[in-house]
Amino acid sequence: MLKQSGALIAALVFSGTAHAAALTPTEIVQRHMAAGAKRDVAGIIADYAEDAVVLQSGTALQGKPAIHAFFDRLFPAQPAGTPPPAGPAFTVTKVWADGNVGFASWSQGTRAGVDEFIVEDGKIKVQAVFIATAPPPAPQ
Repeated sequence: MLKQSGALIAALVFSGTAHAAALTPTEIVQRHMAAGAKRDVAGIIADYAEDAVVLQSGTALQGKPAIHAFFDRLFPAQPAGTPPPAGPAFTVTKVWADGNVGFASWSQGTRAGVDEFIVEDGKIKVQAVFIATAPPPAPQ
């Protein structure tokens, strides 16, 4: 019986891993960007590998704990029932992939950007964020 239980546990563990890896880079990036748009830190962090690196604004966040701390600062926890902070909506304009490299273009107010993701085994290993800021509109 123990042998069968061990085999069952191993099958469950490996099937969960296989399921995560079965997602395409496009699907992983779509899920990741949707979590970001909802300010869902747990959902965002779940997509990263333990040794992931995020490159943004001249900074390299190395490892899941550093990435988690960054998103906790970016999206501080709000008391239940509190409306989200005011500001321009975050809109994902396109998600696509080429092999194991996923891409997402987005806009938020006067900012726009493209994020690039290297995906391995169903997790984000590297994310590079490129942000452009548009000049304010000219007075009329």
